[in-house]
Amino acid sequence: QSLFPTLFVQNKAFFVTYLRQDPFHAFTIDDQGVCEEHNEFIVSGWNDFFRAVSADTRLIGIGRNDENRTSNLAVSLYDISDVANPEPLIARAEIALPWPGSEASWDDRAFSVLEGAVPAQAADGTEETGLVLLPFEGWDQQNEQYLASVQVFTFSDSTLTLRGVMQHGSPVRRSFPSGAQTTANLSEEALSLFDSTDPDAPAELGRVD
Repeated sequence: QSLFPTLFVQNKAFFVTYLRQDPFHAFTIDDQGVCEEHNEFIVSGWNDFFRAVSADTRLIGIGRNDENRTSNLAVSLYDISDVANPEPLIARAEIALPWPGSEASWDDRAFSVLEGAVPAQAADGTEETGLVLLPFEGWDQQNEQYLASVQVFTFSDSTLTLRGVMQHGSPVRRSFPSGAQTTANLSEEALSLFDSTDPDAPAELGRVD
C-alpha cells in the first residue's frame, strides 16, 4: 500500500495507507521508541495531510472521498483523544465537484486550518470557531462553467460544516488569513481579499493582478 499523511503528536503517531481502502492507523511511541499499533480504522478515500487541533485531541484531515467512483475533495474530523477508539471519524464534509484539482493535494502550504477564527453554529447549535480554507478548481457540469475558488469549512470538537465559497477565477495556490477577519487567496494571476466574518457568505473586498 502507498503511504499518505503521517503526523506525530507527542507520544502518538497517525498515518494513512491506501490501496483500495484507507486504513487510518493510530500508534503510541514510548520514550524508548517502542511503537504499538492500537487501531486500524477503514474509511473510504484517503487523506493527504493532517493537522492537530483542540489541544492535540482532534485531527483535521485534508484529502478525498472515492465512493461511488468519484474523487471528491473532502475535509475530515477525527477524535484522537483515545488511540484505541474503534470509530475515530467524527465527521466529513465534501466539495460537490466531480474530480476537482487542488494545490492542497500535494502542497501543505496551499490550505489553512485555524482555531478560534470565526463565530459560527453547526446545524445542531454547536458553536464552531475553527476554520478550514481549501482551494479547488474544476469543471462544474451542472452549470457548465469552470470554477477556481476556495471552499470554507468550520469545525468544533464534535462537528464539521461546509460553508461558503470564495470565487477567485484562477487556480489558487495559497489561501491564508490576512488580519483578524480577512482571507487572502493567491494564484499565479491575482491576489483576492475577502471579508470572512460570515463564513457562509464571504464578501470580496478587492483584488489585484
